[in-house]
Amino acid sequence: MLANLSSEIDIVFLGLAQNCEKYLPKFFDIIKTISNKKKIAVFIGENGSEDYTFDVIQKNIQSKKEEIIFVDTTFIEKFDDRIRRLASARQTLKNTLVQSGIKPKFVCVVD
Repeated sequence: MLANLSSEIDIVFLGLAQNCEKYLPKFFDIIKTISNKKKIAVFIGENGSEDYTFDVIQKNIQSKKEEIIFVDTTFIEKFDDRIRRLASARQTLKNTLVQSGIKPKFVCVVD
């Protein structure tokens, strides 16, 4: 999937989601609005949610409305320290972006 992305991306959103099922529809609505004017991509990681966060993300990926790339961040559950978990997951999102070859004009980190 990453090979299909153009390097002409205006904005990349890097986001971690956990137990935020009720907020994701608004997030994806905003992404849709922005994508009407700018070429965007979303790299999103999720792990350990106790609600339907994962399902909401997968539903939006399958709809193919915008370019949404799911990044596996389940490995962070092995860390006890919350700061280390978040830092490791964010670094994984960044590394996935770099490996994709996309060089966006802007990167926005959202949680």
